Amino acid sequence: MKKRKLLAPFLMLTAGAAVSIVMFIYKYELREMLGILILVLVVFFIFGFLIAKMLDRFDRQNEKIASENEGEVIEKDAEDGEEDD
Repeated sequence: MKKRKLLAPFLMLTAGAAVSIVMFIYKYELREMLGILILVLVVFFIFGFLIAKMLDRFDRQNEKIASENEGEVIEKDAEDGEEDD
């Protein structure tokens, strides 16, 4: 869906920013920092992409169920405490 199109890049960049800040504070070497950062960006992009696809799949399933139940009316039964004597 369109509303989840930017989920993967947002998750990737947020994780990359957090990792960059932590590595800067702990004074990592530049080469080591770049290697770790690229790995984190790739992993979190894939993770965000999979989450977006799963959420889109759930939405499609919910829309299918809603369209099947569109004309159906569910009536509420009388409660147990309201018996006629």
